[in-house]
Amino acid sequence: CVQSGSDGTDPGSMGFAELESGRFEEAVVHFRAAISQAPDDPSVPEWHLGIAEASLELGDLETAVTEAQETWTTARSNRVRGGAMLVKARVEAARGNHSRCAAALAALDTGWLSSEDAGAAEALAGECLSSVETSELLRLRGDDWLEPYVLFEIWSRYLAQGDTERAALTAGELDRLYPGFREVPQDTLSAPASP
Repeated sequence: CVQSGSDGTDPGSMGFAELESGRFEEAVVHFRAAISQAPDDPSVPEWHLGIAEASLELGDLETAVTEAQETWTTARSNRVRGGAMLVKARVEAARGNHSRCAAALAALDTGWLSSEDAGAAEALAGECLSSVETSELLRLRGDDWLEPYVLFEIWSRYLAQGDTERAALTAGELDRLYPGFREVPQDTLSAPASP
């Protein structure tokens, strides 16, 4: 969730206050007023992100993704850009497009996010990846924060299918690259036997 640094009396600050209070329609009104009154203000990308977050909460997915995209292309702050991509990922998850959700998550860096939003991104990663086709999952492997989640999901699938050889190979790679990761997301799964 983005925050404004103003004194609370301008429309942008009022928008953040309404967003924080769960009055999403009012938040959108204030953010749009702020953008209209000060289109060159440095906070405009944050206001667009506020509209995206409020619209997502209202179930207006089209506005949420449009505003998130506007934020992504105009924001200079990685914190704001990360928030925009997280909104986009949440929209894709709500639409049931789990591959696009995962791609949006891979485009951000969790270091850009607050600890609360980073936790939301990690939870969303597990949710989205569990519904992605295996062939697509293999293509999602990359040098980004999502990779251990991808490897974990691949390992889990091999384990569930009884493919102990591939499960062991994947577990070995996951343990080598991300020690202890398998115990963090789902400690109820037991590791496959070593090859």
